[in-house]
Amino acid sequence: MEHNYIEDLLFFKKNAVENIISTANWDIENYFEMKDEAAEDEDIDFEENEDCEEYGRDYRFDEGEVEDAINFLFYYEECLPDDTDKAINDYRKYDDQLADAQSKLRHIEKKINMLVKDFNLENYRIETSRKSISTYLYIPYTQRNMEMVMNETDDADYYEDMDDEELEDLKELCIRFSNHDTGSYWDEEWGDVSYDDSYAKIEIN
Repeated sequence: MEHNYIEDLLFFKKNAVENIISTANWDIENYFEMKDEAAEDEDIDFEENEDCEEYGRDYRFDEGEVEDAINFLFYYEECLPDDTDKAINDYRKYDDQLADAQSKLRHIEKKINMLVKDFNLENYRIETSRKSISTYLYIPYTQRNMEMVMNETDDADYYEDMDDEELEDLKELCIRFSNHDTGSYWDEEWGDVSYDDSYAKIEIN
């Protein structure tokens, strides 16, 4: 199942990896340029670096070697550039977030597939958040689907509180799969405003 949140995490992780790799490769390239200059000018003070020498003049890290590039940078750089230090922290953060999100999304996908199969759901659609694993299953409003929502979700208060007139206006039902409550935002006029929570809820641990 494609998910906007995963796509964004992969994008941010890739940016961090590119920064790390480019910095490590620049260090190797620059090291040998300085070595060449020192060979031509005896007044230039140059100290050989064991790691650069081991990798060699033409070596370049690729994105699959990011951990090796990080280890190289920690040994080679006395003080990492701020943006590279941040990139390493970001890489670790997004890598951990990806592993956690992908695990939870496998659970969500399994649950959605089970509902679709067990209740023969048709004409459904799925929407995903960019800020979290929150995933939304939209299904046509029918009495049978409503009974499924009431029986299979952890919280269906939104629909339970509807009167007959509101139910008559319903075109579809929504189930939100998530590991957190609906958030809120600050509005200058209204203060703390909760995001729309017009759905039933299934909690993902």
